[in-house]
Amino acid sequence: MDFLYAIFTFIATALTLLFLAFSSLTLKIFIGKSIKNPKYHPVTGTVFHQLFYFNKLYDYQTELAKTCRTFRLLAPDQSQIYTTDIRNIEHILKTNFDKYSKGKYNQDIMQDLFGQGIFAVDGEKWKQQRKLASFEFSTRVLRDFSCDVFRKNAAKLVKTVFELTVANQDLLMKCTLDSMFKVGFGVELNCLEGSSKEGSDFIKAFDDSNALVYWRYVDPFWKLKKFLNIGSEASLQKNVKLINNFTNNLIRTKRKQLEMQQDCNGKEDILSRFLEESKKDPEGMNDQYLRDIILNFMIAGKDTSANTLSWFFYLLCKNPLIQEKIAREVKEVTSSQGYVSTMDDFTTSLTDEVLEKMHYLHSALTETLRLYPAAPLDGRCAETDDILPDGFKLKKGDGVYYMSYAMGRMPYIWGDDAEDFRPERWLNNGVFQPESPFKFIAFHAGPRICLGKDFAYRQMKIMSTALLRFFRFKLADETKNVTYKTMFTLHINGGLHLSAVPRTAEAEEFQNFHIMRKSKSKMQKAWFYEEHGPKEVLKLGDFPIPIPRHNQLLVQVRAAALNPFDCKMRQRAIVPIEFPVVPGCDMAGVVVSKGSGVSKFEIGNKVYGNIQDSNADEKLKQFGTLAEFIVVEENLVAMKPENVSFEEAASLPLAVQTAMEGFKTANFKEGQTVFIVGGAGGVGTLAVQLAKQFYRASHVVATTSTPKVEFVKNLGADKVVDYKKTRYEEVEEKFDLLYDTIGDTENSFVVAKDDAPIIDITWPPSNPKATYSGLTVSGDNLEKLRPYLESGKLKAVIDPTGPYNFSEVIEAFQYLEAGRARGKVHCMNCLFIKQLIKCFMDFLHGIFIFIATALTLLFLAFSSLTLKIYIGKSIKNPKYHPVTGTVFHQLFYFNKLYDYQTDLAKTCRTFRLLAPDQSEIYTTDIRNIEHTLKTNFEKYSKGKYNQDIMQDLFGQGIFAVDGEKWKQQRKLASFEFSTRVLRDFSCDVFRKNAAKLVKTVFKLSVVNQDLLMKCTLDSMFKLGFGVELNCLEGSSKEGSDFIKAFDDSNALVYWRYVDPFWKLKKFLNIGSEASLQKNVKLINNFTHNLIRTKRKQLEMQQDCDGRCAETDDILPDGFKLKKGDGVYYMSYAMGRMPYIWGDDAEDFRPERWLNNGVFQPESPFKFIAFHAGPRICLGKDFAYRQMKIMSTALLRFFRFKLADETKNVTYKTMFTLHINGGLHLSAVPRTGFKNAEM
Repeated sequence: MDFLYAIFTFIATALTLLFLAFSSLTLKIFIGKSIKNPKYHPVTGTVFHQLFYFNKLYDYQTELAKTCRTFRLLAPDQSQIYTTDIRNIEHILKTNFDKYSKGKYNQDIMQDLFGQGIFAVDGEKWKQQRKLASFEFSTRVLRDFSCDVFRKNAAKLVKTVFELTVANQDLLMKCTLDSMFKVGFGVELNCLEGSSKEGSDFIKAFDDSNALVYWRYVDPFWKLKKFLNIGSEASLQKNVKLINNFTNNLIRTKRKQLEMQQDCNGKEDILSRFLEESKKDPEGMNDQYLRDIILNFMIAGKDTSANTLSWFFYLLCKNPLIQEKIAREVKEVTSSQGYVSTMDDFTTSLTDEVLEKMHYLHSALTETLRLYPAAPLDGRCAETDDILPDGFKLKKGDGVYYMSYAMGRMPYIWGDDAEDFRPERWLNNGVFQPESPFKFIAFHAGPRICLGKDFAYRQMKIMSTALLRFFRFKLADETKNVTYKTMFTLHINGGLHLSAVPRTAEAEEFQNFHIMRKSKSKMQKAWFYEEHGPKEVLKLGDFPIPIPRHNQLLVQVRAAALNPFDCKMRQRAIVPIEFPVVPGCDMAGVVVSKGSGVSKFEIGNKVYGNIQDSNADEKLKQFGTLAEFIVVEENLVAMKPENVSFEEAASLPLAVQTAMEGFKTANFKEGQTVFIVGGAGGVGTLAVQLAKQFYRASHVVATTSTPKVEFVKNLGADKVVDYKKTRYEEVEEKFDLLYDTIGDTENSFVVAKDDAPIIDITWPPSNPKATYSGLTVSGDNLEKLRPYLESGKLKAVIDPTGPYNFSEVIEAFQYLEAGRARGKVHCMNCLFIKQLIKCFMDFLHGIFIFIATALTLLFLAFSSLTLKIYIGKSIKNPKYHPVTGTVFHQLFYFNKLYDYQTDLAKTCRTFRLLAPDQSEIYTTDIRNIEHTLKTNFEKYSKGKYNQDIMQDLFGQGIFAVDGEKWKQQRKLASFEFSTRVLRDFSCDVFRKNAAKLVKTVFKLSVVNQDLLMKCTLDSMFKLGFGVELNCLEGSSKEGSDFIKAFDDSNALVYWRYVDPFWKLKKFLNIGSEASLQKNVKLINNFTHNLIRTKRKQLEMQQDCDGRCAETDDILPDGFKLKKGDGVYYMSYAMGRMPYIWGDDAEDFRPERWLNNGVFQPESPFKFIAFHAGPRICLGKDFAYRQMKIMSTALLRFFRFKLADETKNVTYKTMFTLHINGGLHLSAVPRTGFKNAEM
């Protein structure tokens, strides 16, 4: 009672003091404030209104400003005037600048974070810092240095977004902080790359401090809290300490670096330049003063850029047409800079000249700042009485605040569409037009206008240009409402989360380049050369697998053909190309991925084609087909005919399209004659077939060497000229077309008719009369040939020496260059694929054998078990309990096992479930329970079946043994539990831990099953081992691990009762048994460290327990038992039996235990929660005592409700009745006990 009286007195005193303080504040607010005096601005509320509307403070102020352009909120020591009137703002920020200062009120609030920095001071200190800063910000060195930093970090940001495919406020904050630290301190913080934990801690501490300092404006008790170092002020001091340690350490380090550095010209960062200046006044400009100066500049740079960019991208997501318009401007301006190959090169190209051309981007950023200014509220303090331009008076000491957030939404300033995001309002004939700084107040105005305005715009434009050039952004969650967090700077509450979609093919190219540098896991083999020369310059190396861009396919190359063109390109530069070069242009393969815009092909399609686009206005592709994977535009390939192999398809594209182009150039007509020079080559073989089948020539003559004459005839030539035996002049016939495939028109022209076209596919032609046919590459060309390929009229001709393996590319080129080829030479890229397929098939075969064997063994085991279950069990014998199922039914209903048993028990008070080696008898009959647990106690034991299951966890403990071992442990335990010493000691432990539990609940305002478990475990360990486990206080990781391992083991051991294969799994150490052994090992190690001689296990309340019949027996209900049968009493089901507890058995009704208000116990065989008979729980009274102490303590101070009323609470099937997933409650302090934890 004395304790409660002391608590009551303390609470009453505190409440009285609070009431007096509130009354005093209220009195001060409403006295002498000229509330109804028309000479002063109208009063719309008090400082307490701002406290009430704090989370939407700027919208609250905006609504007031729509009614009164200037109004007052009353505060204890002053009036706070809030204005959106442009005349008033110019009056206080410029015209009468010297009459207004930061004021002591603001300085007191800001001092801890902003110190003596430029944002918090006035007078000479402000002038000194402003003068230094003005000079530094005007230097070209700092401007160039900062631009370089902004570009480099923008490149890092884009690469990070490529990797994550998301963007958020945190990334923008980290990027700008990296930039500000580099510019401000000359330090690479690397927050964006995630390598600086100190930097991340600094960000959090700084942002938290920002919010906590701002809270002071609406917290009338902040000074008291600071004095007592409690609540928000304690948090603020902790964060400021971290900020100070971090920045002071950087300043000291930088000072030492400068002392060792002689070159003053290399000092580019702001800190270095201020440190140089501090040498003139070392006492005045000490480390603390420098900390304040630099930190203030960093605040301006970080929050202005990062917050504005966050709101900017939010607005672009809400206005996708504007986003696309900006992206178009960015693309047009940056494309004029020419081709760049890396992201760093791209950002380096973003010069001031380039950025100045982006008028629409500049307008959109300015429009963002209009609606979401970095500093939504700022102000000054009147140093003398004054009259504002709107005619109203101010008293000395009054604060005057201009609401930049509200001003951006005022129709009288910006028109009826003031709240719309419309960048066009800033443009005049497409050129950005600024407004008065007193109208657009985002960068302050007057003598204190922001010095870093141009720096901020430059950084924002570089970052937004880099991001919008390569990505299209949308909100990650369109349904989520985006709001601000009320603090000095306008943060997005909870951060901004965006999805980033690569915008163009060029973006994907940069992404591919970045992955090429970063990825080591997505590599492939490819042949390449880095200089011109013979075949020996070819090397086999690793290259990244490319990523398909817009309208591109990623193809796994199955076969690649070699062409003379490849040899010539390697030997000398026919056309310009950059090294390294992967040769090859013809291929056939399988589509494994596709870029955006692809419509003709799907993944898995078999395709073939030539990858070099003859119509492209770009240089020759460096990455050819002698690789495992290549990317190719979908318009360059066609579907491979099913009757054509990969190697045949790969031999066609270049040769057949070259052959077709020659006939097209000559305007060849059906029925004409043609003379083909080189009929056995790659192009020649196809030219012969095309002339005969596709163009229907009347007479086809081709040349070749002696060994190949029959070969060319078989292709369809009407006549073959052996050039080794017959000269061109000896050919009697003249032809409508001379088609030269080997560059011999200088000699062969004599066979052409006068004025007949002469086609030469080699460059340059050897005869001036010849026409070079060139090449047009198109998948459509190949599609035209599909009927001829499928019908067999057109055949690919492959050199019989091939195919060469992928590892034999050099040998293949050697054969091609020797001029002995008869048809196409190609390399099969299926060596690795065949090996992969073989390995995969071997793997599948192994899996199949394993599964087949396992299923066979399972079938045999299941059959054996089933046979054992149904043999000799007297299933229909009326002398035995009725059979309601088998052990497999329990497996099926495991997750609701006790409810399943309850439903069965409502039909049969005692029933059987058949198991392989025994019957399992389940009963709720009180007579049967008394019979097995007391009357015939000696005839029933735990039995080998139960002992085998429980052995690994419970060992030889009292719950798992019978006979002498049980008697010995029971005797010792009975004596110990009967001593007054243990009883008193346990009560003391229970009380102390209950007190800890209540304090913990006060801190968390919640209570859950985990807390209750930890509290009881702490108590049991103290009683059982004399050890303070301290799980409840969270200081014992070992204890927490022990709880988890024990609970998991409990469930896993119980699973054995329904798992017929648990012994096999234990033998193989797999599945649940492997987990059990791991947990038991942890439990054993933990307990062995605590005890030396013997194990004492905790008493447990069980939901189903039982015995095993040692002899045949007859139960009181008249049914028989056989030796070995298990008899289980179902305490969970018994609690729900109407025949035991009445029709309201399933209702929670404590009154059933009372008689005239006094508790009346029931027979232990009816209320079986603590067992009964000789094995009745010895710790029953201890358990009640602990539960009553804990529940009394909790209910005395709290009112509880479920944290989630909609969630269904169920149990977890194991030895003890855990709540599945835990119990989660909300704890509400009862009236008068909110400070009980003190």
